[in-house]
Amino acid sequence: MLILKKYLNNIGYLNIKYRASSDNNGDTIYSGDKKVGLLTKKGSGANATVMKINFFNSNSSIAIKIGEKYNIIREYKWLTILNKDNPEYIIRNLSPLIYHDNLAAIIMPCYDTDLACLIRSPEFNSLGKDHVKYILFNIFKGLAHVHSLNIMHCDLKPANILINLNPFYCAITDFGLANLVSKAYLNPHVCTRFYRAPEIISCSGYSLPADIWSVGCIIYELKTGDVLFRGSPCGNLSPPADKKAGPIPLDFKFGVYDLITEEEKTHKALSKFAKMKNSNLFLLDLFTRCIKINPAERITAEEALTHAYFS
Repeated sequence: MLILKKYLNNIGYLNIKYRASSDNNGDTIYSGDKKVGLLTKKGSGANATVMKINFFNSNSSIAIKIGEKYNIIREYKWLTILNKDNPEYIIRNLSPLIYHDNLAAIIMPCYDTDLACLIRSPEFNSLGKDHVKYILFNIFKGLAHVHSLNIMHCDLKPANILINLNPFYCAITDFGLANLVSKAYLNPHVCTRFYRAPEIISCSGYSLPADIWSVGCIIYELKTGDVLFRGSPCGNLSPPADKKAGPIPLDFKFGVYDLITEEEKTHKALSKFAKMKNSNLFLLDLFTRCIKINPAERITAEEALTHAYFS
């Protein structure tokens, strides 16, 4: 917790102590004998842990992402670039980077939940069409800004879409795997496997359209509550088949061929999307244009903003 003490010292709180709260739901933060706030853990991943501080005096909250210095500095660099024009729909860094020993921390706004948690919650069934449309527009708006700087996110998924419930808005987060298109290398393990584009899996070269594939997977999950393509432990998709996503380009067909094994299953998945109650044909078209096997045929984030679904 020393890195948290350093941050709190920087904003004027001294002699920091932590004590377990009376309900064992986090630690109460003291500055001397004065209660400052409540510290709780929001979540953790492979490379970082996110803590939340709720300040008592202002009833405001912040999120603190703590991880190994190299990874956090790298993400902070991308956030600094992306936040330069103060764009909407991209998570913001709220203070200079905090260091301590081999750790570093980014201070960010605290959101109520993320899209993955929302999809799994009882409230998901009552999510209105306008909310779904708003979420997707925000994702494409944020991604259009990211792509305009020739940056790939490389890990878009529901867990990396933060949601605030009242007022309702969202933002893209977790740029730890982001990279410039010109500096990207062939790493088949970027992106969580359920949202990983076929060109990443086949190591045939990938660029901005790989993020669009991930958004297509998010669209399907928002519509059905189910993951579109299940992954095996080694990262293969099962299966992004021709009937759903179009023919395989010749330049990487050999690498993807082994992934295409259950066309009928994926054809049924697309039919499920189309036949769902109150299915929106414009949304179906947007989804289909996101998951084209050929990256060159996918819609861009900028094009998606003017798609008929959002009109």
